[in-house]
Amino acid sequence: SVCLFTCCWCLPSTMRVSSVLFSLIMVALGAGTVSAEASAVDAAAPAEPRSPAESTTEGGSGSCVSLEGERKDPGTGIAFPLRGQFQEDTELVLAGVGSRVKAYVLTIYSVGFYAEQGTLLATGGGEGCAKALHEAGGRMAVTLTFHMGVGAKKVAEALAGVTEVDKDVIKSFQKQLVDGMGGTMAKHESMTIEWTSRGSILLSVRGTPIGEVDDANLASGLLDMYIGGKSVSPSLVKDIAAHTTELVPTLTAC
Repeated sequence: SVCLFTCCWCLPSTMRVSSVLFSLIMVALGAGTVSAEASAVDAAAPAEPRSPAESTTEGGSGSCVSLEGERKDPGTGIAFPLRGQFQEDTELVLAGVGSRVKAYVLTIYSVGFYAEQGTLLATGGGEGCAKALHEAGGRMAVTLTFHMGVGAKKVAEALAGVTEVDKDVIKSFQKQLVDGMGGTMAKHESMTIEWTSRGSILLSVRGTPIGEVDDANLASGLLDMYIGGKSVSPSLVKDIAAHTTELVPTLTAC
């Protein structure tokens, strides 16, 4: 534009006027183009994404927080997804995590306990939630992720340490576990016990189903082992109370 204004004074007066007008028009058009381009850039810029924990859906009296993500057992750092899909093709929600500790210092595995969303809502969460889950029953699951290598027979013997269960049922249960584990559970490998709507338990090792045991006493005994009054993982029961205190209100909002 400066060049146009400078050169136009060399022209006759009538042509100078036309040149000045032409220059002014070009300047105006140039500014309009820049403004339009800036608007286009602003419109094309995507909104800053929110992390799963920040993604909410309004509902009820609060905000519904996304169940994407995981929760770590502070005793081992082992993480469990906030929701999981199990053998009965039912999505369960993580109620809490904890550790199985022997002799006060030896951490054997971390445990993640899952239940149906409706069951969790019915408990109200907080203190007493583990007891309420135990009494409610229904579809639940516990995933054990090992913090150290453990022999299959030792794992089977520990899990079979429930009372008031027929000896033949215990033998069958132990055999399924030992055969499925194949000798040893290595560090960070997982197994799952799932309580079904039929009252039986489903077993899986390293993500592979290994069998089903249909015995009400065994199912009840194993549930008591993890969320009963004498849980093998007190930290799990404590975390269920802490986690569901925050979780249940968000599920209610959903």
